[in-house]
Amino acid sequence: MIKKDVAAAILMEKIVRDVYSNKGSREVQPLQWSILRYLERASANSSDLTSIARFLGLTLSPVSRAVQTLERRGLVTKRPDPQSGRAVVVSLSSEGLATLEADPILKIAKKINVLPEDEREQFRNALRSLWLLADMENGDADGADFAHR
Repeated sequence: MIKKDVAAAILMEKIVRDVYSNKGSREVQPLQWSILRYLERASANSSDLTSIARFLGLTLSPVSRAVQTLERRGLVTKRPDPQSGRAVVVSLSSEGLATLEADPILKIAKKINVLPEDEREQFRNALRSLWLLADMENGDADGADFAHR
């Protein structure tokens, strides 16, 4: 492994971790932000707990706990899936949608936006390529389609 590549990966991790400066238990946590972002982009037939967990690459249990917390805070609503007796459809509430306006990840997006257009395009293409490589390793094609929305 090339040291510069490891350094770049560590830097990428640090940039993302640093954006979540509010880490208190009453704050929206990184996993919860990911769920809110997913719900903002998901169609009604892919907003059940299983689809969320699959997209995030997690098991159902942590996703279910995070959604319960988001529901208690009024950021999401849950209702039975009319097509399945067991599944639950999760939706953003109006408060959840408003909360996304303060999404910490937007800080990174603004920094990316400051780069010259050719660097932004190279950066976006590199990230898509990394995502596709990960999808190929995991045998998942759904995430790549969602990431392009």
